[in-house]
Amino acid sequence: MKKYIFPVMLIFISFSLYADKVKTLTLQKGIKSVIKYNKEIKVSYYNHNIAVANANVSKSPLFPQINTFASQTYLANQPEAHFGTISAPISEKDFSSFGIDAMQTLYDFGGSASLYKSKKTNIKISDEKTGIVKNLTILNFIITYFNCLDSNKMVLVAKEEVKSFQIHLKDAQALFKQGVITKNDLLQAQVKLADAKQKLLNAKTYREIQCEMLNNIMGQPLSDRWALQENPLMVKRSSITTAIKTAEEKRKEIKVLDNQSKSMDYYEKYLRAEYLPQLFVEGSYSYVNNPYELPKNQWALILGVNLNIFNGWKTRSRVYKVEEQQKQVSEEKAKTIEDIKLEVKSNYQNVLTNFQNIKVTEKTISQAKENLRINTLKYREGVGTATDVIDAISLLTTAETDYWTAIYQYQEAQANLFYSMGDNLAAVYTGR
Repeated sequence: MKKYIFPVMLIFISFSLYADKVKTLTLQKGIKSVIKYNKEIKVSYYNHNIAVANANVSKSPLFPQINTFASQTYLANQPEAHFGTISAPISEKDFSSFGIDAMQTLYDFGGSASLYKSKKTNIKISDEKTGIVKNLTILNFIITYFNCLDSNKMVLVAKEEVKSFQIHLKDAQALFKQGVITKNDLLQAQVKLADAKQKLLNAKTYREIQCEMLNNIMGQPLSDRWALQENPLMVKRSSITTAIKTAEEKRKEIKVLDNQSKSMDYYEKYLRAEYLPQLFVEGSYSYVNNPYELPKNQWALILGVNLNIFNGWKTRSRVYKVEEQQKQVSEEKAKTIEDIKLEVKSNYQNVLTNFQNIKVTEKTISQAKENLRINTLKYREGVGTATDVIDAISLLTTAETDYWTAIYQYQEAQANLFYSMGDNLAAVYTGR
């Protein structure tokens, strides 16, 4: 009895370490991890700060522009003025000076204000684009999550197929010893078992890849392993008309194009203001520490108008460029709306089709199991053929594969439908 204690303890310790290493993961928990740790989402957040900084830069012309200076002058020779035969110095050789200057644009026909509004609209565009990246990343996670669940089931199905062929091989070996079957049947059983083992190995490799992809999206170490929890089937559908209308109202891609058009409208107003004069006021103070220059303190106030007469058609070309960009955005919006409609219709049909596939395939599994049982009994009794058993095993494998594929393809299609409708996937799947 003592000789079994060490192996049992070793198995128990190994199982405990494996249990500690494998962590439970739900779809909701995974989505929260994606939002918090995904690198692509983190990168997109910086776009907001960049857009805010650009808006602040464009806002600066609305405020006074203030400059100050201080200088120390060193002359090689003292400046003099000559009056006939008389010379008189007019400045010190070394002197200091300082001053301050402030200028404010009083009115530029809304040019500066329009530029600021354009850049502020770009902040909304950056936020919408961040929302697109976030929602698309969550969609990729959801699809990968269901792929992982599917790969787990494919491993189980492959194990069951290996087990079935192992049983069939034992039956074939027994019948061969009895002289009931030929060696060809025995070799066929061995080949089918080897093929099933290869399929199992491929299924495990695919599952490994899917797990690493899942960790990558969640921003977790690739070596982490998860015990994935099943997500209940959601039967949440509206009419196709409502789905398309919802998509047109919610899709952020359309909102981005609307805001781009609005931003360019403001920018065009800013450019057209360059054709018109700018009214400005400028005030300055200077002090020169030079006894020959009086007064030492000097104040100045300037009220002026600035108008560009000709800049090589630069403004006209820029206005034309913006007008063409506005036409481009308009066409792109029309195309985007049509693409979204097609996307919604396609995903909607996929949801319906895969839901029907679930109903069809779940009935075939029990039938395939019964078929395998009957053919196995016939084979053992010597009234059935090895081909019948092999076909029955393959039929059961196909039935189970089709069923689980339908389950997860339905859930993936539903996630795609929610995304194409513009729904916030984090809110749909986590309730927040």
